[in-house]
Amino acid sequence: MSFALNPKAANVPCERRKYQRYPAGADALVFSSGISKKAEILDIATGGVLLYTGGRLPVGRRIQLVIDWPALLNDGFALRLVVEGRVLRSHRTGTAIKIVRYDFRTVPRG
Repeated sequence: MSFALNPKAANVPCERRKYQRYPAGADALVFSSGISKKAEILDIATGGVLLYTGGRLPVGRRIQLVIDWPALLNDGFALRLVVEGRVLRSHRTGTAIKIVRYDFRTVPRG
């Protein structure tokens, strides 16, 4: 049974996110408090990242993510996305990170 206080609102999708999320499935490294661990990026957007680490991260903790980007730059230079962020929530199914700053860096050849 469907229930809506406003009948017109029943047909409007309830998406509160500011930025569209894109599925990623990429591997990443998480650095936090001198510890590094592997993670899987579940989805990514301009404002945040959802990742799976196999465990929980403390809410509020500042972290750095390093993601090997799938696209190449110009003459075939590999790119790496470095994200600085803060843990918004963390559950056994995933951890949400708010992006504070990000930077694309080239990966040295050889």
